[in-house]
Amino acid sequence: MFSAQLEEYANKKFKERKAVYAPILPKLMEKLTQCGREERILLEFLYGTMPARDAGEYDFKIFLSYVTHAIWLREHMEWTRQLPEDYFIHYVFYPRVNSEDITECRKFFYEQLTDRVKEKSMTEAVLEINYWCAEHATYEASDSRTISPITVYYSGKGRCGEESTFAVTAFRSVGIAARQVYTPRWAHCDDNHAWVEVFVDGTWCFLGACEPEEVLNKGWFLNASSRALLVHSRTFSDYRSESMEEHIGKEDLLSYYNSTSTYAKTRCFKIFVKDKDLAPVNGARVSFEILNYAEFASVTELYTNEEGSVSITIGLGDIHIRAFKDGFFTEGMGHVGTLEEITLILNKNLYQKDWVTDTWETYEVEAPKDCIRYQFNLTREQQTTNRNRLREAKVLRENRIESYYDEALAEKVPEAKEILHFAKGNFMELYRFLSVDDYPDRLALLKTLKIKDYKDVTASVLEDHLKARKRGYKYLFEYKDSIVNEDSIVNEDSISNENSIVNEDSIVN
Repeated sequence: MFSAQLEEYANKKFKERKAVYAPILPKLMEKLTQCGREERILLEFLYGTMPARDAGEYDFKIFLSYVTHAIWLREHMEWTRQLPEDYFIHYVFYPRVNSEDITECRKFFYEQLTDRVKEKSMTEAVLEINYWCAEHATYEASDSRTISPITVYYSGKGRCGEESTFAVTAFRSVGIAARQVYTPRWAHCDDNHAWVEVFVDGTWCFLGACEPEEVLNKGWFLNASSRALLVHSRTFSDYRSESMEEHIGKEDLLSYYNSTSTYAKTRCFKIFVKDKDLAPVNGARVSFEILNYAEFASVTELYTNEEGSVSITIGLGDIHIRAFKDGFFTEGMGHVGTLEEITLILNKNLYQKDWVTDTWETYEVEAPKDCIRYQFNLTREQQTTNRNRLREAKVLRENRIESYYDEALAEKVPEAKEILHFAKGNFMELYRFLSVDDYPDRLALLKTLKIKDYKDVTASVLEDHLKARKRGYKYLFEYKDSIVNEDSIVNEDSISNENSIVNEDSIVN
């Protein structure tokens, strides 16, 4: 089923991680020896590439469930069999989409969706799945912690990064290649946005997560994305077999790919970096920065080749560029809308201050202009169908979410009724914690949490913190805005790898 190239890559990456996995390696090796060839390849690939903390935080059987489900899809779903191997690995099999909690949910989603996509074309299936997503989730602004797809399902809401993680999981559960794409920063206004691309009949198409339309390549963000300087996706490994997409940077194994030309007019912009003697500088770090939130925010970094140059496909606007090498740096504004290249001279010493001036500098920064990339002439019937199905989706979603709240049980803990409302599908977990006994700090502990935490915190985690309180660790309750979740519990089997942990700087909000 899998190529020798994939097997070799997976085995190599897994061997490189063995020292990191020393605390759990004996048990892990024992379980791997019980797997068949295909299972072992995917498991070694996963353990060799995923953020290392995942190996200590999640049980082996969770990852095995992703492996067995992916292999079943590759064997039984025609659209999955047709995928290039690296697309199958990254966009169907891989458990992680963002920084979400990993849960055993693919089979559950598949069972929800299989009858709805049966005997449909890929396009029809994709559109139908997005209607299903709208029946179970809608947008809600919240903090940057990314809840899991199953939490989105049981709470009915999520910000764009959570909606798109949820939708990608739904598509992957039935073997359709899908990925989260995003503009790390808008060029024309503050903030960012994430949405979904699906691989349909050999082409990447896009849609708004949980925002169904009657056609693909349509969404409210269409004009906004046409003004983007950069739109990209990522994979959690650098494995490639058939993919020819433009690679625009890495963080350890985390790899970024350029999707900008799908949405905006672009140009291949070239940067030349030279030293003070005007000789090309090889290996200079070049940072591309978008003006957003009153700062030049770095959105990707590339390194110059032997000719001292680097290039990137980017939207037709202004982007700030910095270059660094051996303690020297320089900066300049790339006017991509009117020019094809820029030359930067490394003439400023980071360890000296002779280049510092106490004067204001005026910049005029232009965002790319609107461009209509996609034209739609929806029939009246399509428009009516979409409106009706969106109304139906809202009713289904709201009725299901409301059904989790048990008024009779809530009356037994009246002081916590508001918190139990916020819990949505996590109602019973919080109720079980509250109803163990009359210890007053049960409610006090819940009041230290954020609303999002009510949706997925478990009774066992809460009980563990409460035991610490009883042992006298009062500091756990001293901070009103503190978050109590599974990440705050020490796991005896947990491990870490500083070079492999997914951090907030690399995660879309």
